[in-house]
Amino acid sequence: MLNGLWAFMMIAGIIYGSFNGNIQAVTEAAFQSAGEAVSLCITMLGIMSFWTGILKIGERAGVIEALTRKMTPLIHFLFPELPCGHPAVGSISANLIANVLGLGWAATPAGLKAMEDLKELEEAFKNGVKLFLYSNPNNPTGAVFSKEEVSEIARLAKKYDVAILADELYSRQILEKDFTYTHMRALPEKPDKLITIMGPSKTESLSGFRLGVGYGTPEIITRMEKLQAVVSLRCAGYNQAAFYRWFSEPDGWMEKRIADHRQIRDDILAVINSCPGCWARPTEGGSYIFMQLPKLKVDIFQFTKLCRAQASVTVTPGTEFGKQYGDFIRMNFSQDHDKAVDAVKRICKMVDIYRA
Repeated sequence: MLNGLWAFMMIAGIIYGSFNGNIQAVTEAAFQSAGEAVSLCITMLGIMSFWTGILKIGERAGVIEALTRKMTPLIHFLFPELPCGHPAVGSISANLIANVLGLGWAATPAGLKAMEDLKELEEAFKNGVKLFLYSNPNNPTGAVFSKEEVSEIARLAKKYDVAILADELYSRQILEKDFTYTHMRALPEKPDKLITIMGPSKTESLSGFRLGVGYGTPEIITRMEKLQAVVSLRCAGYNQAAFYRWFSEPDGWMEKRIADHRQIRDDILAVINSCPGCWARPTEGGSYIFMQLPKLKVDIFQFTKLCRAQASVTVTPGTEFGKQYGDFIRMNFSQDHDKAVDAVKRICKMVDIYRA
């Protein structure tokens, strides 16, 4: 619409100038405006690049993320249809922060990105979502949703009659001391169609056991039990023994495990930050890190294979979690401290070898 309006004004000006014998003036004005446009673009490009870079540094340092968390209630008040954890929240926050700090030039790209995210979200809801799966803490980033964000997801689920499958397998392993975890099932406004998954399979590093429990309405649990009777009949005996240990966990065991994992995370982040071009968001919950890599000579699939073959480290390519994460890898650090830190050091050496 806007492009059409500009085109109409330009054509109308040319026609008007032709009929009045001022076509030379029109031509001169066109060249002058073109020169001014080029000069303005060059000026804007330098200033926008500079301030966008400043914002990117703040994002990498965690400043933008911290401010975004503080602004979450305001964002959801202004945009009540926006679900928690959506990329638009960060884009809108970056846009507002840029304006508040007087970085008007930097606000433009952030604002455009927010508009794209919001449009994408609206289209998703218009298409009639039936089931929404979310993990809290998020996998692979380790981000923990705030109470406001969980409440917003619940509200949207009620509004659109969407079933929620809440993966809360790492909900007991919150690494940040000042974080309060919110279970969607504990909310008074929880959705009617809600299934919550928990268990020792992840928190206690028993992934091979595939242990878990599901919470839901009697109707949902009855249907799950009927399906299990067809698929596996019952939980295996050795799994039941592990469940017994889980339910009789010694006092203080989980607190010590969290402290140990927090130390592993911090030491791993120190190694990653010392590797030029590498970056990782501090994991708030869970025992994994999503590491961003610099530009490499090989693609992410080749790099993960090379890590396994040459560095004896198994990592997951970021594209397993979305095609936009072609420069990320996910790694788990749920076991030994020294082995985990040493494994990350070997990954950084692989980065140096295959750096573009």
